[in-house]
Amino acid sequence: MTYDAVIVGGGPAGSTAAKVLAERGLSVVVVEEKTFPRDKPCAGHLPPHVLRRFPYAARFIDNEIFGIVMWSPSLRYRAEWLSDEPISAVCLRRRFDHGLLRLAVEEGARVIEGNAVGGVKVESGYAEVSLRDGTRLRGEMVIGADGVNSVVARRTGLNPGWAPERLGICMNVEARVGDAAPVEKRICLHPSYGGLPGYAWLFPKREHVNIGIGTFLTAARRDSLRAAFVDYVGLLKREGLIPGAVKAGGWRAHLIPIRGYLRRTYTDRVMLCGDAAGFVSPFTGEGIYYAMSSGEIAANVAVRAIEEGDATKRALSSYRKMWMEDFGKDLRAGAWLQRLLIDKTERLVRLMSEDEEFKNMAYNLFMANIPARKYRLKAIKAAMTSWVGKKISLLKGSRPPSKPAITYPSPSALIPCP
Repeated sequence: MTYDAVIVGGGPAGSTAAKVLAERGLSVVVVEEKTFPRDKPCAGHLPPHVLRRFPYAARFIDNEIFGIVMWSPSLRYRAEWLSDEPISAVCLRRRFDHGLLRLAVEEGARVIEGNAVGGVKVESGYAEVSLRDGTRLRGEMVIGADGVNSVVARRTGLNPGWAPERLGICMNVEARVGDAAPVEKRICLHPSYGGLPGYAWLFPKREHVNIGIGTFLTAARRDSLRAAFVDYVGLLKREGLIPGAVKAGGWRAHLIPIRGYLRRTYTDRVMLCGDAAGFVSPFTGEGIYYAMSSGEIAANVAVRAIEEGDATKRALSSYRKMWMEDFGKDLRAGAWLQRLLIDKTERLVRLMSEDEEFKNMAYNLFMANIPARKYRLKAIKAAMTSWVGKKISLLKGSRPPSKPAITYPSPSALIPCP
């Protein structure tokens, strides 16, 4: 069977690419190993820029979020960002991903589910994807959106495999609690929980709570991560943040490429999107936005390549230029911030609890409401100015200055979620 484009992976990256290609009148098939709807280990957070760029995804949100509460590792300090208006949203990935894929089908994309990819071959005039059941699919282009363990990336030599130090590991459970779901729809964050670099989280949903913990793969032994997760569930119960009936069992673990994107995300007739390319925020671990954005960009590049009859590596080089300008520089800045701040969470949360302007800057960085590349130097300057200023004031016996040296956007700059 021959198509204009073969997409491997039916998650947000693959479904977005398929939707764009089908809208442009191209023949496209999506190959998905699982059968939808399927569960996906993920917190399911949708920062504002997801719905700002892809407003049609709003129909698949599960609930709105009205605030964030963050505790320091010692639990001594607490920073809050609260709003009367929704500041972001959360989704059930089972429903969200299925909904996006249905939109692609409505535009004319074909989906092959429950069939894994066995190989990818690139020839001078076409690319071929072979499935485990023997089916062979030919296309002008192949878009690899098949996650962190991408078969497309391995078979085409774009990524023989991630080095352990470039991966993160998350353990989470999405527990159904029905009417016992938290009334206050606020995200709870505990950075460096259990002494592990990274953070633990609670995302409240309509009838579920998503509880998890993430850290670097090289920093976590399976038993230590599991122990930290179980302890965290206990903490949330003791603080009354989740119902006592929630069990720590039923968790799922998954890998994410947390420390930078691939050097090569394209080759002749092939492009990689989402986790397959390493498009994940090093600062927060969020990947839905980058998956959908890279899928959209790859589809537009594919349309032009097919129209011009040139899908060579040289012709596809515009893909890297486009995603780098779109979000790549922010991912790079986020990786820089990660290295700078990962072991300073106690001091950072204390500073957020004491300095309103610094707290708002941190909030906007977490929500991706301001570009990380734009504010990384200001973040250092603000932190040093505020921190050192307070210390000098205390030594002089005077009160800290009421006005900071730099002003940042407030949380109210966000658009409401539909």
